[in-house]
Amino acid sequence: MRSAKSLAVFKRAALPAILAVSLTALADTSPMTAVGDSASKPANPTTATAPKNDRELEREILIALTHDNINNGTVYRNVKIVASNGRVTFSGSVKNEKLHTKLIHIASGVVDATNIRDNVLVK
Repeated sequence: MRSAKSLAVFKRAALPAILAVSLTALADTSPMTAVGDSASKPANPTTATAPKNDRELEREILIALTHDNINNGTVYRNVKIVASNGRVTFSGSVKNEKLHTKLIHIASGVVDATNIRDNVLVK
């Protein structure tokens, strides 16, 4: 019985850390050059202004949630984020209205609020 309890505590503590490391690794996807002062600039300047693809939108929202609070990986585990043609749809459920409002607020920092479809239920 004790090992099951220890495993549950480990899962609760390790999941946010694993999620944070995974999202941080995914966050650094811009191509970089290695020559002189231009090493900190994107290799292709047009990619910096190009519209984001759907996968990038999903990833940026996950990263924004994690940067807000490392535990958001578990808080929003029942929320599904799907981007299609620049529009982001949230579905699933959260525990209270405060978490729901926070989710939409964080997402609107990544994508324009008019491109967010909110199908999240508050339980």
